[in-house]
Amino acid sequence: AVDMARGAVTETWHFPTALPTIAVDSRGRLTTPDPLRLLPAADPGRREAMTSFDLEAVGAGRVRLADFAGRPVLVNFWASWCGPCREEMPALDSLVRSYGGRLGFAALSDDIKTDDARAFLRARGFSFATGLERGKLKPQYHFVGLPHTILADAEGRIIRQWTGYGGAPQLRTIAALVDAELARGAAPSPTAGIHAHH
Repeated sequence: AVDMARGAVTETWHFPTALPTIAVDSRGRLTTPDPLRLLPAADPGRREAMTSFDLEAVGAGRVRLADFAGRPVLVNFWASWCGPCREEMPALDSLVRSYGGRLGFAALSDDIKTDDARAFLRARGFSFATGLERGKLKPQYHFVGLPHTILADAEGRIIRQWTGYGGAPQLRTIAALVDAELARGAAPSPTAGIHAHH
């Protein structure tokens, strides 16, 4: 991180896996990615734990954050009456499916009437894990509006959050962060293979 006014390096990070920092497009123009895509992957130690959930599931059983331990998880707060949520849901479902089980997905409905949430899911043939909280999610998660999406790592810590639906650019950002996270998980830990020398 460079202070542009002084030209001084203010902070540095070590990335455990290779991440693109500069790219050349097909017309020869240099492009640099959004630093917000890179920095969350830089230092997992700085991530805050996501507030846990344990909710009644659509269908049977419960939907719990703990169920996704050991893999990254995308948690989407939505409601059937929310237009952007209705647009976003098929895109998120498709994105998650593309990872073949390596990325968890929990949809937490803020519908006060649970039948509305059930009808929406049934009409579109969605079968992902959906928790019901009857309009009580906002005080727990402090989002300003719906949809609200949190990407958490395999330890349940927040990588990044989004309010609203940003379309294809947001989906690309989510995918880049998930890819970096999966690569981080596959990499040996920094202490592996280090032996003391006297």
